[in-house]
Amino acid sequence: MLQEKLIDKIEKFFTKYRWIFFAIGIILTAVFGALLFDLRLSTSADDSNYILSAQKFIDGDAFPDWHGSFYPIFLSFFIRIFGLNIFILKFLSFLMIITHFVLIYFALRDKVQWTLLIFTLLFSAVCLELLYFGGQTFSEALYLVIQISTIAAFFKLLESINEKPKANLSKHWKEWLVLGFLIFLLTQTRNVGWSMLAAVIIYFLIEKKLFQIIFSVASFLIFYIPFNLYKKTFWNVSGTGFENQFDKILYVNPYDINDGTVKFTDLFIRIWENANLYLSKHFLMVISWKQTTSISPIITILIILLLIFAFFITYKYRKSLFFITLYVYISLSITFITQQVMWDQIRLISIYVPLLVIIITSSIWDFLKAKKKQNLIIILPLIWLLIIIPSTTKTIDISKKHFPILKANIEGDELFGYSDDWQNYLKLVQWTSQNIPMDNVIGCRVPGMAFIYGEGRKFEGIYNFKSKTIDQTIANLESDSSKQHYAFDFYAEGQKFYTLYPFYKYISAIINQTNGVQYIIISVNDSVNTEFIPILQNSQTNPIPLKNLKQVLTSDLQSDYGVYPDSLLNFLSQKQIDYLIAASLRKNPTAKTGEIITTIHRYIFFIELKYPGIFNLIWQEGTNNNEPAMLLKINYNKAN
Repeated sequence: MLQEKLIDKIEKFFTKYRWIFFAIGIILTAVFGALLFDLRLSTSADDSNYILSAQKFIDGDAFPDWHGSFYPIFLSFFIRIFGLNIFILKFLSFLMIITHFVLIYFALRDKVQWTLLIFTLLFSAVCLELLYFGGQTFSEALYLVIQISTIAAFFKLLESINEKPKANLSKHWKEWLVLGFLIFLLTQTRNVGWSMLAAVIIYFLIEKKLFQIIFSVASFLIFYIPFNLYKKTFWNVSGTGFENQFDKILYVNPYDINDGTVKFTDLFIRIWENANLYLSKHFLMVISWKQTTSISPIITILIILLLIFAFFITYKYRKSLFFITLYVYISLSITFITQQVMWDQIRLISIYVPLLVIIITSSIWDFLKAKKKQNLIIILPLIWLLIIIPSTTKTIDISKKHFPILKANIEGDELFGYSDDWQNYLKLVQWTSQNIPMDNVIGCRVPGMAFIYGEGRKFEGIYNFKSKTIDQTIANLESDSSKQHYAFDFYAEGQKFYTLYPFYKYISAIINQTNGVQYIIISVNDSVNTEFIPILQNSQTNPIPLKNLKQVLTSDLQSDYGVYPDSLLNFLSQKQIDYLIAASLRKNPTAKTGEIITTIHRYIFFIELKYPGIFNLIWQEGTNNNEPAMLLKINYNKAN
């Protein structure tokens, strides 16, 4: 009985002093948000790409239609006013994180116990993974604001309908329009925002409210249809905006279509692997119950069972939270299905964690209360403390480590805090912008970052390496019967391959194996073949007939690939690229392992192999043994 009174006293305490805790939460959010504020751009490049998309939208070059249209459009208004001011753009995110905190309070203040709501607010105020977005230009800060605003608008609509249950639904047109507009913004900010519309439809379907479904969809379409007409009319852009992303969902490797598409059974494997990543790893890391990046199938299963339990309890005892449960679960399901396992990003789940935790804890509260086990409810404040205390400790620790970087950046050293590979890359970008005429096109791996640090100069992005499967490569060569095809093991010992140098210009394809072996295919017509054969006989090389090439390939054909040097060069030519930036950007951003992203390096290697001297080194930042970045000019006349 004493414990029952204790939980009542705790609830009364938080009810009485809720405004004080609300103020404390705002102060904590502002202070930690300021300490974690980052004047640098993230090396993941998504944040800089949003800014680049906004600038292209302003200039009329392209409609932002990849990761979501609304955030770049939102940024474009401020870029028009303040120019390319990174501080202003990031400060908007800082304000949105504070706004998100305030909206949680007003959206849920009469939906859960004050004890749970106050702890949710305090957790949001000290959660590193949420505060991080307050110093970035990712879309998450805006999404968090629209997400909780849409939930609040849905609750407002339900309250309005319940107050006048016999009134015509059209009498609530203002609430419908607000809800439809916010759902529309959510879908245009991130594609996963469509889960909110799905949650509204399913909620009313469960409640057997057909007309509410019709009004919900109609209120959304009022904004969605004109927006798509605008895109089609003024930008010649059709579709929902995520067709290209949907295509990538079906690829085994989104960066190499040669690996093929996933089978239906592969999707189930992906769902399970993503559930492992985001539930047993990232979710626990966000609530500071875990520091390692390991995964645990057992923990994943336990969390899934807990979420299923919460689903039925919220449906039975707390319909308002049931709607949030529907929305979050649909969002997570979409994430698990659509996201490649290799992407493995904590930010994909962090935006749902405050909602997830309040769903779980409130369902435990309601279950214990229904079972008349109120004496056990006391464990919930203890659980919250076990979340908030380590979360606060972690945020303080990271704030201390980040402060020297923030201080140096404020004092003018804008590259302080970047690793050597990125410093060299950004220094080269700055040199290029100052020394290469603006009418020259420069290709690089991360154009968004180059755009920001190149003081607004636009760079051409090169994201993928153009290659074919071994089967495709050989089949294409065999289809050209007008030429004789000679395959050579380029690195075989004892041969005088250099004697064939005059015929390098006839290299049609190169087969690259994961074991380091490369086969060069020289293709010549009859007139050239007459000249080629005597030189070939004196070269001490052993050409392999094309039909026998597959038989001598020793490594995994699925991992090997074929390259057409002329196709690579034609791609650069079609993009009118005059220069390439070859940087030593690390594959593993946290460690200097020597492994780098080689997309552009492979362009250079294979084209240079066929056309020696086609690339001239113009400038280099960083020494050869310290992750250099190089600017190379393309001499297209070498290939004529």
